[in-house]
Amino acid sequence: MPNISEKYIQWRELGAMFNAHQAPSIIKVLESNNIPYFTDSSGKPIVERSVLDKSYAETAEREAKRQAVEEFLKGSSDTTSAAEAMDNMDAAISEFSTTITASPE
Repeated sequence: MPNISEKYIQWRELGAMFNAHQAPSIIKVLESNNIPYFTDSSGKPIVERSVLDKSYAETAEREAKRQAVEEFLKGSSDTTSAAEAMDNMDAAISEFSTTITASPE
């Protein structure tokens, strides 16, 4: 049977991850990033590892797509119409995988 630290990230580890070392600060970071959490009996936040892994994977996917669009726009000429740019941007985004595998560190 897995122990609690294998399934959940407790507040001290969360604090190190987010560079926020007090429970209210950690909670503020979690809430601003829409990361679901619950608190222990002393009000310290706890997050399921799987939830945080999913959040990181989604962030990485968005960043990869953003970078693809930026690279495409750098390479396009100034004479491209807005409609052509949008079509080209869609094509560039579709070239990237939408599946990201994240593993706990």
